[in-house]
Amino acid sequence: MSSFMKPLKPIPKDCPVAGLEVFCNHSDCQTNIKSHCKSNHLSLEDCAHPECLRYKIYFHLSGTKNKRITKTFESRNYKTVLKEATKFKETLKQGGSANVLPPPELKERKQVEIPAVAIDNLLPLMAKYLTFISGDISIPLHLRKSRSTPYVSEIERCFKILIDLLKKERYHPDTLKIGDIEKNIVGKFFEYLQSEKKLSNRSINKQVSFLRTFYHWIVKHEGIQVNNPFAFVVKLPEYSNPLAITNEEFQKVLEVTTPEKGMMQYGGVKEWRNMYRPWLKDAFKLALFTGRRREEIINFMWRDIIKDKSGTPILISSADRKVNNIQHRTEEGQKKINYIPITAELYQLLLDLGYEKFKGSDQYILAPQVNMQRNKSMADAISRSFSHFFKLSNPARKLKFKSIRKAYLTSMQVRTGDAKIVSGHSGNAVLEKHYFDKAVIAQSLRDFSVFGNKELERNTELATVREKHKNQEQNISLEK
Repeated sequence: MSSFMKPLKPIPKDCPVAGLEVFCNHSDCQTNIKSHCKSNHLSLEDCAHPECLRYKIYFHLSGTKNKRITKTFESRNYKTVLKEATKFKETLKQGGSANVLPPPELKERKQVEIPAVAIDNLLPLMAKYLTFISGDISIPLHLRKSRSTPYVSEIERCFKILIDLLKKERYHPDTLKIGDIEKNIVGKFFEYLQSEKKLSNRSINKQVSFLRTFYHWIVKHEGIQVNNPFAFVVKLPEYSNPLAITNEEFQKVLEVTTPEKGMMQYGGVKEWRNMYRPWLKDAFKLALFTGRRREEIINFMWRDIIKDKSGTPILISSADRKVNNIQHRTEEGQKKINYIPITAELYQLLLDLGYEKFKGSDQYILAPQVNMQRNKSMADAISRSFSHFFKLSNPARKLKFKSIRKAYLTSMQVRTGDAKIVSGHSGNAVLEKHYFDKAVIAQSLRDFSVFGNKELERNTELATVREKHKNQEQNISLEK
């Protein structure tokens, strides 16, 4: 998890200082490590918790049977530790205390432990925070708050960027205290994100938010009273212009989604990659007619379809995977559920996919024959393939798979005035900022008139009257 902290080197057999060991303070170990971890049998180089490893020396008190003094070194450099350990032992042999001899009231204790590292060191706190948000079993159950693996990876990347900046500015992250990060460093970090990393405003705001939350955790959970240097960073303006796919663009994507046009020169490990999958068109349609995210459409099952009293399918019950993951709703009764109306076009698609044959079953609606991991591999394949085929059909515009969901929610807003009913959002702010295509909404108001279009209203009334009169005549004719 904390890959930015290097593991310690094992103590060599020819170590000139007797009693020097590598000690692991992780809850699963709490012991000296020779060459392999006792909890998972991995070598020290592959240790999953390198932040818990420290060099430690044991010194037997002369004239006693079992009493000893120990010291755990802050430095992680083997050569530096050898010098400090040698000096430590010489001091004790000469009768010095080296500030480690037990006070009178503690003389009966067999061992006196010196803190391994100051509790406010930057790197160990970063490692501890990553362990905390990953929901590690070492965290007490009542404090455990597991985040998704992608989210934890984002935080770790943010920490690495800050550490790279510190090294670039000639700081020593290994010995830096959490309180040493002050406004000048924050300013340089901010500039580093803009100038060298060339991140967008939204990405910069996200990095600052990660570190602000990290400091909040330090104060709240670790009890370390420190000023939050990221608390007053001014948020950069974020510009959002949601673009929804049009009907014409969607139809063109379906036309070019063929095996022949699926090959793409990738330029990575594989020079060529096949972007075509036999079930892609069905995936695109299912996304368009439901407005759900890719992780949800690939997990729809036939049993999720809800029918009315007459047996007509009317809704699809869909767990909101994003909200449930964020809020850790794992139990069935706790999960947030969204309900998708089965429109005429969605019903026809379900019939084409085998509704009559599979209704009520545990079979996946989309591509039940696919064996790949549905929560990652299949979802990524949908996104990459859509981008590939859209670029072939319309090189002038750059749209991603999300544009399909934006088209659904924008259309729902135009027709109902309240898209959040089906989107699952608690308010309109997120929808307006990230989902509604303003141009599409504006086009829907072409017939709008500030003072009312009297002629249009009159023509509408006449058309209604004529239709009503026509229906009456048909009824009279049938009665005869």
